[in-house]
Amino acid sequence: MAIISSIDRRTWRGRLMMFCIYTLLSAGAVTMLYPFLLMLRMTTSDDIDRRSISVLPSYIWNQDLLCRKYLNSQYGLVPTEQVEAAYDTQDLNNFTMPGNFWAGYLAPFGKLPPENLQARVSDLENFASVVDLRFVAPALRIQPGSHFEDRFIDNWLARKNGQPRAAYQYFEPVRPDLMRRDWTPPSGKEWAEWQEWLAQLSGQDRFVFSSNALWQRFLRKKYGDDLASLNTAHQASYASFDRGPFFTTICPVAPGALRADWQDFAAGDYPLYWQDLPPQTVSAWSGAWSKSLAAEHGISDAATWTKITSLPADQGYNALPSRMPSDETVARWWCVFVSQNIPVTGRILLSSEELFTSYLRDRYVTLDALNQAWGSSYATWQAVRLPVPEQDYATITTRSAAIKWEISTKNFRIVFDDLMLDGRAVYNTFVILCLSLLTSLTVNPLAAYAMSRFRMRATNNILIFLLATMALPSEVALVPSFLLVRDLHLMNTLWALVLPVAANAFSIFLLKGFFDSLPTELYEAALLDGASEFTLFTRITIPLSMPILAVTLLGTVTNAYNLFMPAVMYLGDENKWPIATKIYEINQTQSIGQGMAALAISSVFPLLIFIFCQRIIMRGIILPSMK
Repeated sequence: MAIISSIDRRTWRGRLMMFCIYTLLSAGAVTMLYPFLLMLRMTTSDDIDRRSISVLPSYIWNQDLLCRKYLNSQYGLVPTEQVEAAYDTQDLNNFTMPGNFWAGYLAPFGKLPPENLQARVSDLENFASVVDLRFVAPALRIQPGSHFEDRFIDNWLARKNGQPRAAYQYFEPVRPDLMRRDWTPPSGKEWAEWQEWLAQLSGQDRFVFSSNALWQRFLRKKYGDDLASLNTAHQASYASFDRGPFFTTICPVAPGALRADWQDFAAGDYPLYWQDLPPQTVSAWSGAWSKSLAAEHGISDAATWTKITSLPADQGYNALPSRMPSDETVARWWCVFVSQNIPVTGRILLSSEELFTSYLRDRYVTLDALNQAWGSSYATWQAVRLPVPEQDYATITTRSAAIKWEISTKNFRIVFDDLMLDGRAVYNTFVILCLSLLTSLTVNPLAAYAMSRFRMRATNNILIFLLATMALPSEVALVPSFLLVRDLHLMNTLWALVLPVAANAFSIFLLKGFFDSLPTELYEAALLDGASEFTLFTRITIPLSMPILAVTLLGTVTNAYNLFMPAVMYLGDENKWPIATKIYEINQTQSIGQGMAALAISSVFPLLIFIFCQRIIMRGIILPSMK
């Protein structure tokens, strides 16, 4: 019977009532839909837009947000101060600060003729492909037909060694700490693999470290970030620290504050990792190096050297190494010896900017030719900067659609790989679901059928006992359940998640009530025809109880699919964890976007189960009310 009759609907009061009802229903639908849409939007979020409560991803139309999100991912493995130096700013803060980054730093390159922009980008990429690996960091840029994670080092190692990516999910690459003057590369397989991975990256995927970035950091620290003090000391008029004195590998000739600052920086701050020794220095100091090895480390012959360092004599014993050795122990000895004995004037300071300038000199010969090709107006070769912003602008403008697609789908791909391809979470959940359905749809219907068909004296007491277990919180049974599983020797097996919950009090109560409502005449007629009790159960009870069995099935699937605490308690092997536990791990260890993507993916299966069982469930709701 309708709430509002067809006659009342023709009156203004009836129409007003209908409008109010549909308005409330629509508002209720929106309140249910909004959290779901917000979760979908947050699958694309990161530190830049995680506080947004919009259900639509703003980067689709907001160019500034798009470029900041893209560059934040691209430069995830590059030190912040290096990126800031590339953009001549100290305010990037990992691109998380809102503002007009696009308009201030990248949009001006839109006025540059395409051929000049392409020349700058090509020269930088060609230089990056041949530069010394000591100046290289990974900056994986979007490429047609390739995703970010396809070129990650863990994927590369998995393909190289023929192993699943899960074997390298906790691989932590060792990156150089350029803030430490005496940083030395660690010995071991990880550093060698990191170097091998960097070597196979194309010039487009390489970021070239800036020597000038360390020089600027030194000056800011010494002068308290006060530009006026710097200008007074150097008797100059620099527009900013970023456009102040550029670092050179040769000590300034003229005496003064600039020369003193350079000497302090080169002797106390410039990384020894970026310093080599010329042949004349090696010849002059090799004898002192041998004496130092004997006096400080007890190495007086080649055999002892090889025994202690596992290196042949020609790799550091016969002569002072001309560059920092690859062995961590020997590298520390080399750093101490060079710092204490060899003056800065006896070393070769390497600079990426000067290496780039040398590359451009060989290519263009004259500064005028460079300015014409680049569309620039450099007055000196020392003023030429690495065109990193131009490279980023070209990538973002030419591959905007690919970047949007990458940001929108990246987290889903990563989570899908974690759940489906690199782990056994989906397989484990499938096994648990099958076992749970097998036990639940066997134990519960049989128990309910026995209490419904055979009227025992203790039937009501049994029901009360079963329902009493529902009055207690599930946490009360954690310790007894753990002891039971341990005593049955089910620890670290999937049966530990199935057998303790095979019998469900609510399902038995629900099924018994439905079985009681079935007509007794059907059973009596079947008995007169010679049907057995098993036939009555399988041919009459089960077919008539499909709606309530569908409800039981849905509850069983939901409980088995969302198993979390029992899996943590009983399964010590992470390879046996189901989806719910794996999703919790993703939320705890990965980014918020990947966590939301995991939740979105995990919600698909229960939704499909509900849609599949919806018609049967509705019959289970409507038929009893019609009786």
